[in-house]
Amino acid sequence: MTGLLRPRLSLLSVGAACLSLAAVAVPSSATANCSGAHSAHDVGTTVAKALTAVDLAGIRDIGPPSSDAPDQPIFTVSPDGSAVALQVRQADLATNRMCLAMIVIPLNQKVGSRVVDHGGEMIRLSLPILGRVASPSGIPAPITPRWFSDSRSFAFLKRVAGSTQIWVAARTGRKAVQLTHDIDDIEDFRLSGDDRTVVYAARPGLREARRQIEAERRSGFHYDQRFSPMAGAEPFAPAPVALRYFALDLQTRKVRPATSSVKGLFDTPTSLSGKLSWMASNGSRTAAVRTLDEKTFPPATRLIVGDRGEHEISCPNETCRNVSPPVWWSGSGDRVRYLRREGWANSITTVYEWSPGHSNAVALYRTADNLIECHPKGDHLYCLDEGSTTPRQLVEIHLSSGQRQVIFDPNPGFRRFALGRTERLQYINAYGVECFADLIFPVSYRPGTRYPLIVVQYQTRGFLRGGTGDEVPIQVLANRGFAVLSMQNPSPWPLAPGATSPDAVDAALMRDFTGRRSVLSSIQTAISRLVDRGIVDSTRIGITGLSDGSSTVQFAALNSDLFKAGSVSGCCWEPDQDAFAGSSIANLYARTGWPRMIDPNPSFWSKMSISMQPECVRFPLLFQASDDEYLMAVSSFTALRQAGKPADMFVYSGEHHIKWQPLHRLAIYRRNIAWFEFWLKGTVPLQGTERQEVLRWQQMTSRSGQLRSGQAGG
Repeated sequence: MTGLLRPRLSLLSVGAACLSLAAVAVPSSATANCSGAHSAHDVGTTVAKALTAVDLAGIRDIGPPSSDAPDQPIFTVSPDGSAVALQVRQADLATNRMCLAMIVIPLNQKVGSRVVDHGGEMIRLSLPILGRVASPSGIPAPITPRWFSDSRSFAFLKRVAGSTQIWVAARTGRKAVQLTHDIDDIEDFRLSGDDRTVVYAARPGLREARRQIEAERRSGFHYDQRFSPMAGAEPFAPAPVALRYFALDLQTRKVRPATSSVKGLFDTPTSLSGKLSWMASNGSRTAAVRTLDEKTFPPATRLIVGDRGEHEISCPNETCRNVSPPVWWSGSGDRVRYLRREGWANSITTVYEWSPGHSNAVALYRTADNLIECHPKGDHLYCLDEGSTTPRQLVEIHLSSGQRQVIFDPNPGFRRFALGRTERLQYINAYGVECFADLIFPVSYRPGTRYPLIVVQYQTRGFLRGGTGDEVPIQVLANRGFAVLSMQNPSPWPLAPGATSPDAVDAALMRDFTGRRSVLSSIQTAISRLVDRGIVDSTRIGITGLSDGSSTVQFAALNSDLFKAGSVSGCCWEPDQDAFAGSSIANLYARTGWPRMIDPNPSFWSKMSISMQPECVRFPLLFQASDDEYLMAVSSFTALRQAGKPADMFVYSGEHHIKWQPLHRLAIYRRNIAWFEFWLKGTVPLQGTERQEVLRWQQMTSRSGQLRSGQAGG
């Protein structure tokens, strides 16, 4: 074929698509059209309702947990500034799926929000890591609505029947229309300024890579760096597999390879001298974030302004260092605005304004809430905002007055639940590092009463839901008489001065487990204060963690007498880990200080390995692992069981490091509740599957003596 490639799509014109969509008005508390959704009519209730695991699992979400890709925002403002588009996601326990809805929120507040599309499969990130082109994950991908210039419609990615394509929805419409039918999944796209071209990226080479793997299956797979045994018995498609870019002409309906000019729509501008991570122009001058020293990690940055003659003005104030995107100009075009994390352990987010040539920047807005993503429009800043007891909302911040207004709340019914009050703790750990954590009081807290405590790791910014990975239902536990300590890991940078790369930072933290000791110290210091205040019962403390958090639990199990029960996910570090992880991961471990299998190091492993010394583990352990990671925990778990130590393991099928299936999330919530209610309170359920599990745990106590005499009850 010349010029035109094989037919890659069948499409309706954008104009016809927009005309076919009728308006469907919904309240500002729009549901995600899930069959199990909680209705919003309970908002006005005056009687606080106890929060359950099912309630927490049914929260409506906007976007992924964090926003790490500035070129793939979670929400977008229409070009005329009149509306915002975003996707709402909610678990449907009846079908074990995620229900999805594209929502348009008018910013004039005169009309309600609209569902302009619903349905499809949750698109999950495929991560290009460790020599693999696409490692599957349970992390939802950001779904970016990209508006056409007339602000009447937008395009977005939608996955139906296992295929991710571009769809178009009208802001007043009922039904979105599929724009492309490409043979490959579309990974990202851009719209040209004249609305005539859609440029998209796909990875056709991935089909060929997978075809070669299928061909290899017939004669047996060669075991090499493509394998990670814990993730399965087949190789991953190896990197690199290049993205290819295609241009769809919306008038002729033809697809051709993208030229360099239209492909440039994907590029990040870097016009000023030096390395820039973010920039904004007011026509004559450009504001940008400059990297000061590329030799250090993480590199320090400073705000600068340059004109077309490349004359630069640097903001000299400390508040202009380590700026977070976005950077933008005020409506008058003479002041630069930006976000920055600061305060105690960088726990505060501040919006600043700087007039180039002045020495000081002015704080316009400051909050302890987590601002996940912000978009400026004139004197207004639209952000996704989470408070400690408030799920994610879309808010409008008036920068001239510093006032904040909720524009869209997908969970208005959440306010009817009884929640434990929160208190921000600030302190310094034994390594001199600033730390902060959140204490969540039991819902029926009575001063003078000591409560069992559960530690949740390892980030505590924003809505206190379930810790990193969302596996420990914080407010549900508060409703069941627990105090909860939600931890923010202390900064690692003070422990790795002079590091020049992520590997160098990890290596510094690995020396005598300095990083792990710092994290454990931050937890122990906070708990000591709560015990001294008479809030926590020092004999009934549990600890939980996923990923880095599970490493802290494992380390505590061998190095601390503070805890009486633990729950982990994504565990464990053991001398045989290289065999289960595969050579690519094993090489990464070796670079950062972990001994190889052929390098025995009993002194090193005496501080971390459970399998080498199960008798030294000081509390019962619950393992809740995905099926592509559980092999890493088998050595630890097996040794504990052989040593007669209380331990139990559950493996979740079709999951990854971050689990995503609604029924699995609910099961993990409930199992963690039952585990800690038994080991810290001695509670045995009266019926159901949970009772059978707890009775099994109860039998473990006769061998271990872990539970105090008379603590367990019926």
